[in-house]
Amino acid sequence: MPTAAKQFVYYFCYGSNLLIQRMKINNKSAMKHANGLLNEFRLSFAGNSQLWQGATANIVPDSNSIVYGVVYTLDKDDIDNLDRQESGYEPIEVNIKLYEINDQPMIKCRTYVQKSNYANVNVNESIPSRLYKEIIIKGAKENNLPENYIENSTKQSGKNRSKMGRKFFVGGNWKMNGSRATNDDLIKILTNTPLDPNTEVVVGVPSIYLADVRHKLSKSIGVAAQNCYKVAKGAFTGEISPAMIKDVGAEWVILGHSERRNVFGENDQLIGEKVEHALNEGLNVIACIGELFEEREAGKTTEVVFRQTQVISKHVKDWSKVVLAYEPVWAIGTGKTASPQQAQEVHQQLRQWFSTNISPQIAETIRIIYGGSVTASNAKELASQADVDGFLVGGASLKPEFVQIVNARQ
Repeated sequence: MPTAAKQFVYYFCYGSNLLIQRMKINNKSAMKHANGLLNEFRLSFAGNSQLWQGATANIVPDSNSIVYGVVYTLDKDDIDNLDRQESGYEPIEVNIKLYEINDQPMIKCRTYVQKSNYANVNVNESIPSRLYKEIIIKGAKENNLPENYIENSTKQSGKNRSKMGRKFFVGGNWKMNGSRATNDDLIKILTNTPLDPNTEVVVGVPSIYLADVRHKLSKSIGVAAQNCYKVAKGAFTGEISPAMIKDVGAEWVILGHSERRNVFGENDQLIGEKVEHALNEGLNVIACIGELFEEREAGKTTEVVFRQTQVISKHVKDWSKVVLAYEPVWAIGTGKTASPQQAQEVHQQLRQWFSTNISPQIAETIRIIYGGSVTASNAKELASQADVDGFLVGGASLKPEFVQIVNARQ
């Protein structure tokens, strides 16, 4: 509902740097406060002009979505000036989360929603539409806003794009390694060595040691099982269930790892069913995908990883509980590593797949991590890539250098 202009100190501009451009045009001033996000709304545009592709015209309530934008500080003159310009919109008060400022996580802001009887734009009037689109592209670049605000032809280069507040994630997959004694050595290293507080750390432990490691390891570090089955209990010799994993205090499970797929013959459908059951039981999931060497050589990388991701997606309702791990099979345990550019290319393609097939909001928030012979020597360069949100580490997670990988973004 409309609120008096003088009650607002902050303005939330979704989708662009449009406000600052207007203020400059009108010899006014507006200072950027922070990037922020608005929960339970989504972007909406009713017109069909191609000139508006990637632009935004309105927001509407949607409990499953997030809108990104910029928070500006305005004085009363700026607010009055904005009211005149936004004649087709009504002001509302919203709570904005600031994901770059730790000591002020939420503030009230003014923003605008379109009046129901107001036409978005006359698609035959190309000049105003083109001008608005240019301002949106310029503003999004200046503020490192999500890629989906900009047409594909004007995508920013990888290193200049923001990770949009996605917390860096490093998982250590111990595989079928360890003993109580060597596990204690690893726990001591993780406990006594400073770890980047901005990185989420999870260790994947052989099932027989889950309870012991969870009991001894700091609660700031997550513990994952390396596999589970798709039902709660039954005559399934050798399997464990999500309920059992939770019962010993572990919070995560790794599913779909290439060794489960290619050594034990697990297919896409079974992995999808496991993912669904684990999520329904309250576990977080590291879902693994990746192509074989011959598939990469045949140019089928995206075909394979898109297929695997598509099956998993049919079994996921809440993507905030899922981390997607891209692990090229030819790089796992071989000493071969995808170059940072190769990793970034596939991660970017996966993020675009999410934008097209799931939603732009999920595409910008889901963490896509890389696995495949990650070491302390290559972690920093891999971590610098815009769409690489962390690692799933194999052999190096059993060594002291795992700490350097965890701290790769420091």
